[in-house]
Amino acid sequence: MPASTALTWERISAIPGWFTISSYGVWRALLDFQEDVRGDVLEIGIWRGRSTAVLAGYRRPGEKLYLCDLNLDEGAVHSALRSVGASTDDLVPLSGPSAGLEGRLNLSAMRDSIRWMHIDGEHTGATVSRELALANRVLHPDGILVIDDFFSPRYPANTTETMRYLDRHPLAFRLFAVAFNKAYLCRPPYAERLVTYLRGAFPAVLRSHGPRGASIYWSGGPWAGGPVGMVNYQEAVGSPTAGSGGTAPPGWLTSQTLATWRALLDGQRETGDVFDIGTRMGQSTALLAGALGATDTLHVWDPEISIERLREYLVHAGVTEVSPVAVPGRPREFESRMDLRALHARVRWLHLDSERVGSDLVATLEFADRVIGPRGIVAVSDFFSARRPAVTIDLVKFLDQNPFAFRLFATGFEMAYLCRPEAMPHFVDYMAVGFGRALARHGGKATIYKTTGPWDDDAVGIAEYNDVDGPIAGPDDRQHIWHTVQARPVGSLWRRLRRRLGF
Repeated sequence: MPASTALTWERISAIPGWFTISSYGVWRALLDFQEDVRGDVLEIGIWRGRSTAVLAGYRRPGEKLYLCDLNLDEGAVHSALRSVGASTDDLVPLSGPSAGLEGRLNLSAMRDSIRWMHIDGEHTGATVSRELALANRVLHPDGILVIDDFFSPRYPANTTETMRYLDRHPLAFRLFAVAFNKAYLCRPPYAERLVTYLRGAFPAVLRSHGPRGASIYWSGGPWAGGPVGMVNYQEAVGSPTAGSGGTAPPGWLTSQTLATWRALLDGQRETGDVFDIGTRMGQSTALLAGALGATDTLHVWDPEISIERLREYLVHAGVTEVSPVAVPGRPREFESRMDLRALHARVRWLHLDSERVGSDLVATLEFADRVIGPRGIVAVSDFFSARRPAVTIDLVKFLDQNPFAFRLFATGFEMAYLCRPEAMPHFVDYMAVGFGRALARHGGKATIYKTTGPWDDDAVGIAEYNDVDGPIAGPDDRQHIWHTVQARPVGSLWRRLRRRLGF
């Protein structure tokens, strides 16, 4: 239990930081569940100590609190802890990058000793992977590991590198929950107990700490197998739990997503057929129909809509000259029931918004690999969505296992955008130079984030426009030199060299 009754949201929110009331409630409810677990606490990324104060409030006498930050402000941290009545004893300050922790800590002595670890540090893929390896050496059998900025388009590598680590080290951790841009991991044997708690007493405990509550989803198999997703409480869904991912409230494409699609279609510079897998009420279909060329075909599939009804929707949307063609069978039957030779490299856009169970998602992506053209785009809905965590998990796994099929070149507003590997320079050049202008033409405005690696090597994040960061932002949200890309597009030097060498 907390060391002091002063550990309230009012006091926590007075400490500078970005730790939200939703995460505050989740942390307290999970820390309550750890009541019988003894161990130390490790946090990477402290700033002024807002989340640190919550952890300090749950420490028992003798438990150490390891605090790592690039420039640790010990005075601010002590002040934060005192403001909630938490003890400042047994603090272990570690000022400097997390890369130096292995040389500064006695990891052999710390083995299995950390009952709670929070990673909110550098936010690059290499660093996250290294910090996960550190966590694997020290996390308690009943410990909880929290990854910040998970499912965040500002830092895509936080998600992709975490998923890759889990896939490569299945005996190290299990992802048991995704909530409010944080991932919650534990040792595999502990997962079933935690998920049983989330399904049972957790919602009431969460409400007791101030937040109204959360709507809880699961989308990847049984409770003991797939991760739980949490979002802010939704009246239409209720609490504590909501279906198996199929009972989510209608998630129509937002105005930002529609503008993003139009801008990407402008930058595609390619004709070809279009597939809309999961037409729902026809909103996405109408947009794609309006982008068709004279010889292009619109293919549609949805288990609950007829072509006649869809034609009515298109006419209502002002699209009168397009006649959609129904895709036969279900997603896993596409390859066997369609003429793949006629479709080979002919499809310019495939939207996937249905059949999100792992095998069906993979089957549709395999079909896409057979038909997508050189500059075609695959748009996958519910990516980085806490309502359907399995979509992100299975998509990242597919990309890792099929590196010559597609690359993730952008993510934004719960959509993933994939392209052929050889088209990556074209699309990332476009994201750096022309995308923002095209987005504005279509009524959208966004900040583009690129936080790891060179422009032609990693996914771009698209988020709501941020006045501080501007239209394009670099590592850790600081304005970056990327604006000079307009004078010399990324990849152009390599392409000139290839032409000069004749290959």
